[in-house]
Amino acid sequence: VMLFLFAIALMGDVLPNTIANPLLVLGLIVLSTAVSVALSAATALAFHHSDREVALTLGHTAGSRNMGLMLAAAAGSVPEFVWLYVALAQFPIYLLPLVYKPLVRRLMPRQDASP
Repeated sequence: VMLFLFAIALMGDVLPNTIANPLLVLGLIVLSTAVSVALSAATALAFHHSDREVALTLGHTAGSRNMGLMLAAAAGSVPEFVWLYVALAQFPIYLLPLVYKPLVRRLMPRQDASP
């Protein structure tokens, strides 16, 4: 619930920015998604020697990092452009698990249901 409220609070300037400059907003969504996927893949590959489930979990965690902590540490001194990026980066954080789910099902070995 807290993450949902955090995302809603960040979205305040997204609509006006989307109307004023839709290509910028689209570009930031593409950039934040690419960064998230790249961090996920790099981390999963770095832990490829581990259990596959551990590597995939760590990859997702790294790709979906909590930028709210960075904003809190910056004490509100970041430019408005950074606020917009963080707001738009919520899209891959919440939507990539839907994309990852079928991929993970393919990568994970099947569990036999028999005792």
